[in-house]
Amino acid sequence: KRVFSSIRMRISQRPTCHKIVKTKNNRYCIISSLGVRNDTQVFTIDGYTGRLLYNAQPGIDLFASEKDAVCALQYPSVIMEYCALVGLLVLGSEVCILGA
Repeated sequence: KRVFSSIRMRISQRPTCHKIVKTKNNRYCIISSLGVRNDTQVFTIDGYTGRLLYNAQPGIDLFASEKDAVCALQYPSVIMEYCALVGLLVLGSEVCILGA
């Protein structure tokens, strides 16, 4: 008997990429394009608590592509780019992100 059943997963051809960006109205966001998903997610970092805000609303924080997300954020400036995010730490008014 086979113990494992086959699982089909649609994997995108793109690499995983996380960009930390600053918008024109001084908000910080994480634009995440995962290799195992075909969409791009935008997480806003709350300026007071450091909490990650995400509601999976198309056109607000869920986009078909990274390009669409960048356009919606009105071409933010990219601060850092990572292939993996390990953690986020809030220290007073500073947010520290550990990435690789």
